[in-house]
Formats: sequence, C-alpha cells, structure tokens
Amino acid sequence: MLENDAESAIHRAQNAILAARLFFDQAEQIARGCLEACEDEVVAAIVSGRVEFTGLWLAPIDELGLPVLANDDGRWVLIFSAQETVEDIQARCLEMDRMARIRLKALESWKRRKRDG
Repeated sequence: MLENDAESAIHRAQNAILAARLFFDQAEQIARGCLEACEDEVVAAIVSGRVEFTGLWLAPIDELGLPVLANDDGRWVLIFSAQETVEDIQARCLEMDRMARIRLKALESWKRRKRDG
C-alpha cells in the first residue's frame, strides 16, 4: 500500500466513525421513515462524503441498484427494512462504528510498522 493510499484509507476510516455517529444521531428520523415504508420498500439513509447527513430515500426493493445508492462519490448509505425500530437502527450504527474502529486500528498499526521498519 502506498503512503498516500494509506493516508486516504485512514481518513476514510476516521470519517466512517463520524458517519456512524451521524446515522446513530438520526436513528429516530430513520425509524420514522421505516414506519412509512411499505413492506416492498427499503429506507436508504445517506451521509455525504463531506460527512453530513443528507436524508432518507424510500425505494422499492427492486430498485436497490439505482445510482443514488452507488458509493462512487464517497458517501455512506445504510439500507433499512420497513418497520425497523430505533433500537435496530442504533445497533447497526454501533456495529458500523465498531468495524470502522477495527479498520482504523489496523491501518494505523500498518502505518507504524512501515514507518518503524
């Protein structure tokens, strides 16, 4: 891994932790969207690449491949089913945070080993 790639990956992991917090903070709003969703719909919660919560998008399950869900611009998208509760959503956010912290720790460890030879 090149140094610039490592720095970029570290930055992305740090931002993923922030994004998880934003999703967590919006759990009630996301849950309201889940209550509005029909059984054949999903709720996409979106945090931009600038780490700002940009809102929700309700979509039929068969449209999950639409460009709004693509992650080629650095955004984070969490998909939720109809009727998911605040607790379900918060648990997913905490898991996202946990995984991002594991990734960050591994990347920082790799960077230290590379630096220290």
